[in-house]
Amino acid sequence: MKNNYPNINMAIKQLNRGLYSFSMVTLQKAYKCIGLLLLIVFVSSCSSDFDGISPKEYIEQNNITAFELEGGMYIQIDEPGDAQRATADQVVLVDYRGILANTGETVLEGEDFTAVYSNLLLGWQTGLQEIGVGGKCTMILPPDLAFGEQIIEGIPQKSTLVFEVTLKGIFSATTVEGYIERNNLITTVLDKGVQIVIIEPGNNNKPNANTEVRVNYKAKLTNELVFDQGEDVSFNLSGLIEGWQIGLQEIGEGGKCILIIPSEVGYGSTGAGNGVVPPNAPLVFEIDLIEVGSAADKFVEENNLSTILLFGGVHIIINDIGDEDKKPNINSIVNVTYEGRLTDGSVFDSGTNVPFMLNGVIEGWQTGLQEIGVGGSCTLIIPASAGYGSQPNGSIPGNSVLIFDIELISVV
Repeated sequence: MKNNYPNINMAIKQLNRGLYSFSMVTLQKAYKCIGLLLLIVFVSSCSSDFDGISPKEYIEQNNITAFELEGGMYIQIDEPGDAQRATADQVVLVDYRGILANTGETVLEGEDFTAVYSNLLLGWQTGLQEIGVGGKCTMILPPDLAFGEQIIEGIPQKSTLVFEVTLKGIFSATTVEGYIERNNLITTVLDKGVQIVIIEPGNNNKPNANTEVRVNYKAKLTNELVFDQGEDVSFNLSGLIEGWQIGLQEIGEGGKCILIIPSEVGYGSTGAGNGVVPPNAPLVFEIDLIEVGSAADKFVEENNLSTILLFGGVHIIINDIGDEDKKPNINSIVNVTYEGRLTDGSVFDSGTNVPFMLNGVIEGWQTGLQEIGVGGSCTLIIPASAGYGSQPNGSIPGNSVLIFDIELISVV
């Protein structure tokens, strides 16, 4: 099917599936967090005015048995839980539902939601001190202990919010060394403090820093909370967090390992995923290395093609270099005629004299089109990691090599 962009969705970046910025494969999490997840914010002093009902009025109107806590919030304890109480640097695991007091509408919801306690809404920090693991409560928060005057989609400013919360777990942060000791692991220390347990070494075909890899993996914090996992997923190693780049080069195709990665070569002091991975958190990855080298590399080799290998494993055949003084950059608007096909020759998309923003398309196009100038033409052979990844996209199967014949007509 033709349209104004290569393969319908090509103008939409689809590169947030991997460890490129946070987690792999469109965040195939072992849990769901529905809603805004803006519980993980610091709320500064806000107006205590109410846009509608106040916590006390809500209590009275709904005949709730609750007691008042600091800051004018109220709490109803349904189950007290055990004696544990979260501290500032601990991670809490909760199920929750957030309700607008004015309307009774559910505006936030999360299952198996994790966050560092000190990053939660101020009202949550106060209320969670009243219950332990296994506890359940309803917290009624005035605006200045919730979102205050912040503009949040679905939540009016100065709203009283009601949260039904089940506290499922409290976990302490663990260092790399603490995790290894607790699990009685025998590791090899690699560069930058990465440690590896090689379960199976695999064959002699090992990846390098610019190699495509296909893996199964499970990602968790050192407190055993799983935050990501994927099966039969393709990446270029150059696009992953540095801990992967260091560790995965130690095993070959068919190998299996556990990587324990310090935060400095993981997600660092900022963490990731709106608090799912806390700041300065060590990471643990269980990895099966299914295949080393991309299907694009194999296609080039099997067809005896003479190509130039670009960043991210993209191959290019330059048919005409064009005007070398008029090459696009990542922010250019390019006008092209193109045809896209799979390795079996089937055409999945084409277009004539089509304009689009280069920074809005798949990585393979971004990389390859900067190699030719206006009037030039090329063939791009793009691995899955620089294309549409492991997920099917329309008529394109998951993990597909994409081949594009492109003429660059103009650049703005």
